[in-house]
Amino acid sequence: MAKLRIFQIAKELNISHTDIVSFLTSKKIEVSSHMSPVDESVHQMIMAEFASTTLHPAVIETSPANTPFITIVMSINPYLNCV
Repeated sequence: MAKLRIFQIAKELNISHTDIVSFLTSKKIEVSSHMSPVDESVHQMIMAEFASTTLHPAVIETSPANTPFITIVMSINPYLNCV
């Protein structure tokens, strides 16, 4: 698999690349910028840290009248700067 760059992963997760750079720096992984490529093991580490708070699948349920509806599961992402 080709190495992904930090900004590409950030875009996929809909978070700032600076959050990923800070996270990797705190884990003693040397990165120089958002353009730095990361290998698969580091990519998995990033996904484990950030994906659980940003990506949620929709849950399809059935109402009492057997009409399907979708429940959107949402949570607050502590890494986003929302007011």
